[in-house]
Amino acid sequence: MSKEKSGDELVNLLSGLISSLSKLKEGISLMVEEQQDEQHKENLQTVGKVLSTVMDSMNSVRLVTNYVVFDLEATRRECAVLRTLLEDKRGE
Repeated sequence: MSKEKSGDELVNLLSGLISSLSKLKEGISLMVEEQQDEQHKENLQTVGKVLSTVMDSMNSVRLVTNYVVFDLEATRRECAVLRTLLEDKRGE
């Protein structure tokens, strides 16, 4: 009878251990999911900051390009005026 009782106790202990391990696995799974969610949020924030920086840089490049185009057009106009003055001077 004591062997049966020991066997039943062992089965009960193993069942309890399996149940505890199952609960531990669920707890660890929840912790991992929470950590993944937090990491995902951090990654999204980082991507948002990078995109904002890139957009600011693109706006700066666009503005500088507009200034360069304006300066080029002004230089061409000045060059045309100076050529006309030079031609008039040669013609005199």
